[in-house]
Amino acid sequence: MRTREKILSDFMKNFIITERQERCFFELLNKRELFIRRLSHNIQNIFKMKLLKKISKNDDFKDNIQKLLNIENREECYIVSNDSFDNHIVPINEAIDIVYGQGLGSLFMNLKSTKIFLEAEQEQGPPDRFIGIREYK
Repeated sequence: MRTREKILSDFMKNFIITERQERCFFELLNKRELFIRRLSHNIQNIFKMKLLKKISKNDDFKDNIQKLLNIENREECYIVSNDSFDNHIVPINEAIDIVYGQGLGSLFMNLKSTKIFLEAEQEQGPPDRFIGIREYK
């Protein structure tokens, strides 16, 4: 099994802007609340936005997230959120239940750190939600 540190390290390389990787990695390991706060505001300042696809209103429903990410039922995911599930590894269906509709900035990723679901903070109306898929050829 991959360590949490390896999962986060690969997440940084895959989805976080190069100039922000070291700081964000430090925060996730030592001051998680700072990184989690970043998920609520100005995500474009830390994420490689070209790898994130905003989920359209037509596709934005809980039961569709797993399909959009193309993650199998038995796959586990790592959670980054502002609640008791933070830093846990759970099956994909539980990860969706935990993160989707939380109203605060949070995300989950597969254990290879090649697929993420990100939910920004809810301000007015439904929060912005994104999927990110980093494929290697």
